[in-house]
Amino acid sequence: MLKIALLGIQGSGKSTQAEALSRLLQLPMVSLGGILRRGIEEDDPFVTEFYPRSELDAGHLAPDSLVKAVLTRELEALDGFILEGFPRTYEQATFIDGVNLDYVVEIVLSESVVIQRLKARGRSDDSESGIDRRLRYYNDHILPIRDFFQEKKILRLIDGDTDIEEVTQRILSQIQM
Repeated sequence: MLKIALLGIQGSGKSTQAEALSRLLQLPMVSLGGILRRGIEEDDPFVTEFYPRSELDAGHLAPDSLVKAVLTRELEALDGFILEGFPRTYEQATFIDGVNLDYVVEIVLSESVVIQRLKARGRSDDSESGIDRRLRYYNDHILPIRDFFQEKKILRLIDGDTDIEEVTQRILSQIQM
């Protein structure tokens, strides 16, 4: 079964594409952001001890130690999956490399489209300062991740500045089924 990590800045359509790929490829979707938000909503001490709501609302990323623990728990029983929104740091990339990913797909957007999409969705962590901080973080940290997976020849860059169906088709054309 395929093991795919789906990357992209917030607003790139990772969740939408992960859901579509999950359905089309019949693979379970694992959403790190969803798991963390659910853990905060349900006041799960496994999550909230290291990543309280105030950190989420401020647009801060969860600490690597928590992310690794959550993903280890989620992925241990899966033969294949669509991993949405992970990795976000070089350390996370080296960690997830241990599960022998088949593909790392990054949905790439222009900055203007990112800003437009994030403002439109209106979540609590989509303030102007939160958006600006995430753009800077993403731009500062994604290049080493790209280089890491490019060296392994599993990185696929997909133009995401178009409609949902076209992005899905672009992704499917870049992975071997």
